[in-house]
Amino acid sequence: MSTGDEIHFFRIRVRRQGVAVRNLVLYLLIAFAGGIMVSSISRFLFHGSLLALAHRGLSGQIMRALLLLLGFVALPTVVLLKLNREPYTYSGWNTDGWPIYAVHGFLSGALLMGGIAIIIGPPQISHMVHQPATVWPDIVLSLLLWGILALGEEGLNRGYAFVQLARALSFWPATLLGSAVFAAEHLPNPGESLMGVINAGLLGSVLSYALYRTGSLWFSVSFHASWNFFQTSVFGLANSGSATGTGLLHVIPTGPRWLTGGSTGPEASVLVIPACLILTGLIRGITAGRPHGQMDT
Repeated sequence: MSTGDEIHFFRIRVRRQGVAVRNLVLYLLIAFAGGIMVSSISRFLFHGSLLALAHRGLSGQIMRALLLLLGFVALPTVVLLKLNREPYTYSGWNTDGWPIYAVHGFLSGALLMGGIAIIIGPPQISHMVHQPATVWPDIVLSLLLWGILALGEEGLNRGYAFVQLARALSFWPATLLGSAVFAAEHLPNPGESLMGVINAGLLGSVLSYALYRTGSLWFSVSFHASWNFFQTSVFGLANSGSATGTGLLHVIPTGPRWLTGGSTGPEASVLVIPACLILTGLIRGITAGRPHGQMDT
C-alpha cells in the first residue's frame, strides 16, 4: 500500500454502501456496550458513577475523560479495525506528520482564541499568577484534561464512525450531518445559547475539513484542546455556558452580547464566524502542495 493510499482513506471506493452503514451501526452498538463497561469500571474502582467523577476535581475529571475515551472511542475503533482487517490509518489516526499538524493545531487554537479575548475585553494579569504553588499544577492538569477530552470528542465525532458515514454518503453530506450532531451535543450544556450551538456546528465543519485536508485527526484534536484550554485556563472565560473561574489572565467581556457571547462565553460570539474563515485558510495553507483526501461520490 502506498503512503498516499494509506493516508488518504477517503479515496477508497466502497462498492457497497451497506458495508459502511453496517460498520457505523456496529460502532454505535459497541460504543454503547463500552459505555456500560466503563460505567461499571468507574463504580468498581472509584466507588461512583461517571457523573460523580466529574465533581471530584481535576483528577476525577481526568479519570472520567480517560474512561469515556476508552469506552466510546478506543474500544469500538480497535474492535472494528480488527474485524475488518483494516489499518489504523483508516480510522483517522494516521501518524504521518502528526507532530507538525499537532503543533499547527495548537498554535491556531491559541491564536484565534487569543484574538477573540483581546477584542471582547483586554486581558489583565490574574492574581492567580502570584500563587504558583497552587495555580501551575492545576494549569498542567487542565491542559491534560482538555487534551484527553479533545481526543475523545474528535475521535467520536470525526474518527472511525465519521469515516464510515462519509463512505456511505460522500464527504460533504457526512460533514453537514456530523456537524449537526456535534452542534446538538452542546445543547445539554448549562447556559448554552442558540448562537453557541450554531457556532459549534460551524467549528465542527471546519475541523472535518481539517481531516479531509490532512488525512488525520491530529490538527483537529490539538486545535480543540488548545481552543478550550486558552478559553478557560488562560483567559478565564466561560465555556459553553459553564463558568470556569479565574485563569492565568483575567478578561472582563465588554460590549453587546452578540459580540462577547454573554454568559455562554466567546463560543457564542459572532467573532467565531470570522475565526472559522481564518482557520479554514490556515488549514489550506499548511496543507498546500500536499495531496488530500478525495471522496468518491
